Amino acid sequence: MEEVDRQTMAASPWKAAGEDGLPVMVWKQVWPVVKERVLSLSQLSLDTGELPHQWRLAKVIPLKKAEKPDYAKAKAWRSISLLSTLGKILESVIAERLSYLVETMGLLPTNHFGGRSAEQALMLLQEQIYKAWRSRRVLSLVSFDLKGAYNGVHRERLAQRLQARGVPDTLVRWAESFCSDRTASISVVHTHFGNCCLKIFSQSCFV
Repeated sequence: MEEVDRQTMAASPWKAAGEDGLPVMVWKQVWPVVKERVLSLSQLSLDTGELPHQWRLAKVIPLKKAEKPDYAKAKAWRSISLLSTLGKILESVIAERLSYLVETMGLLPTNHFGGRSAEQALMLLQEQIYKAWRSRRVLSLVSFDLKGAYNGVHRERLAQRLQARGVPDTLVRWAESFCSDRTASISVVHTHFGNCCLKIFSQSCFV
């Protein structure tokens, strides 16, 4: 209960909601009444390694990029995916558990900074630069811009890596479910002649 309660209270109250239309503020307001049921649902999801389908359904909203010359082009827009806030709360709990496991058990290389602060990476870089200068050596830095890494994760390979690092089977099964059979509905808003004309287009896609 402590984990679920902490993540619920820490979540942004008016963060955009998914298809159910329920922002976190709703859960905060009714929390004393529903918290036991939310805990039971979350525990069942973790025990069975299954994420409810409703929590895997994303509402995709296209947003205009700032100061683009032609909004008739697709690249002038970016899309955001809105998920059920209740599912996001459980996701935060699992992420916290995995982060704790990774840090305490040393499951990542010391020079891996994914999920860590940029300040730590810069401090390490600065240390290496000074070390090279003191030794009168040249230090070279090569950077890579990896796009869509999380969108393109290989589900089976992810499960293998988690198991190899001793992550509990319940978390591995839950992570596999999290990455499986996701669907999305796309909403597009059109405006013309100064009047707002709403047109909704929905399409499901399986990942």
